[in-house]
Amino acid sequence: MSNIDDADHHTETMLGSTQFKNPWPSGVLRTWDNFTAYFDAIFRLDYLPCFRKSLPKKEMIAQTDLHAIKNPPQEGIQITWVGHSTFLIQWDGMNMLTDPMFSKRCSPVGFVGPKRYIPAPFKIEDLPPIDVLIVSHNHYDHLDKASVKRLRALVKNWFVPLGIKDWLMKLDIEESHITELDWWAEKELTLPANEGEGIKRAPEAKFRFVCTPSQHFSGRSLTDKGDTLWGSWVIIGPTKRVYFAGDTGYKPVPEGMSREEEKRTDFPECPVFKEIGDKFGPFDLACLPIGAYSPRAVHCSPEDAILIHKDIRSKQSVAMHWGTFVLADVPIMEPPKRLKAEKKRLGMADHEFVTMKHGETRVYT
Repeated sequence: MSNIDDADHHTETMLGSTQFKNPWPSGVLRTWDNFTAYFDAIFRLDYLPCFRKSLPKKEMIAQTDLHAIKNPPQEGIQITWVGHSTFLIQWDGMNMLTDPMFSKRCSPVGFVGPKRYIPAPFKIEDLPPIDVLIVSHNHYDHLDKASVKRLRALVKNWFVPLGIKDWLMKLDIEESHITELDWWAEKELTLPANEGEGIKRAPEAKFRFVCTPSQHFSGRSLTDKGDTLWGSWVIIGPTKRVYFAGDTGYKPVPEGMSREEEKRTDFPECPVFKEIGDKFGPFDLACLPIGAYSPRAVHCSPEDAILIHKDIRSKQSVAMHWGTFVLADVPIMEPPKRLKAEKKRLGMADHEFVTMKHGETRVYT
């Protein structure tokens, strides 16, 4: 576990409190980038109706198989995309939910801010009991207050980066149900045998949860930037390993560059993903972000996501953080098109890194 007093991602404010930072040259977020990110996230209006009608909404939605999520297969990894960075992932007898966001808007208020282009494909009440919920960071599109309140009775264990536990406790989640970790810290969770509805779990199934670094930032207002930590998650079960990247960048690319200019090799790349791959890989499945890549220092382009896929040594990856909300000046269908083009350019098998429809369920063996 990192030493909080001298960790390179910790910094002390003038008032003596701890804040967090990206320790790599690739993760420097300029003040103007930070301001515009908040402006987009809080005040951006919805796209005009004429623009919305031009988008292929039907092609982005699947009918959720509620029977499948209540009765997942006994082997392999079953994954269902709720949208954005919210997944239900089921394997080795565990039901795990990621970055809870079921609301219509990701905003501090309910009447303005980014509105879902694709509605949540099913209700929270349709979920099976959730053994573990993991949170990558506290931005509104990843940690939604209304969703957390509705999930309280359904979730048994909450895993979060440093600083988020107090926020959850204010929403009446018991402290004993929350595990708060620094980068590289870990906790083993033993789940009891499950003989009820759904997947059957062997007695005392052990899962290892590691909070690993990511290149991002935190904050729910203009005054609390960096007060809580952000991170990715490594989850090692009895038979399978899963990686959830949360929200992350990979390298800073100035806006306005052409695709050819972006291929330059002199942009600093975040080194931590190779370290994650060396320590914990290969992974049987990874969830990696491909959208809202503006600014690139804290969000991945599809090309960046493929580099992370290779760095962490993922056998199969699923794209996230695209198609649900409009959070940057990126056409909503551009990320999957760029991902497909880059896979073709690199000669990757199509199934090695896929996009899913909202509500779709897949099984990986």
